[in-house]
Amino acid sequence: LAELPAWSGEPLAGRRLLIWPEQGFGDQIQFARYAPVLKAMGAEVILVAPPALSSLLSQLPVTVLTQTPSITLARPDFWISPASIPRRLGLAPETIDSGAYLQAPQEARDSWAGHASPRSIGYAWRGKAHHNNDTRRSMQSPNLLLSMLEKTGAPLFDLTEPLGDFSDMAAVIEQLDLVITVDTAV
Repeated sequence: LAELPAWSGEPLAGRRLLIWPEQGFGDQIQFARYAPVLKAMGAEVILVAPPALSSLLSQLPVTVLTQTPSITLARPDFWISPASIPRRLGLAPETIDSGAYLQAPQEARDSWAGHASPRSIGYAWRGKAHHNNDTRRSMQSPNLLLSMLEKTGAPLFDLTEPLGDFSDMAAVIEQLDLVITVDTAV
């Protein structure tokens, strides 16, 4: 990336734009909503995704490549990190579309159909245990959260442990009425 110019808002019509992953899975998911916006501006958008997100993000109408040590791709005109896109687009919190922009692939939906009871609440009381800031973002145990959620009488679904990749997670979440989490990826 060092030899490529970063995109700073130049016109994108007819240009190839590489979105290179940064930070955590939650940030990748959150900012993926802008890839179709950039495509609508005329860019050929190449979104590089970590393997765990690749299947889910492949539902977007852009080219999604799985990040590997030996990834090869056509030379882009510009690159940008996902979290920089809203600023480059001149967006403010009140102008961000809050509608759904991702859904689980049909294969994952079929595979996970019926795993959550109707009116279930999903919860995740911690993120990745090996995250360098996990002690500041995760609960020490699920006991307090569970004691509150059990009072609702709703069936509970633990989303804390990985269910496969994020397509699998999305397929389960689509069946839930509510999700309470400390982890932005969930």
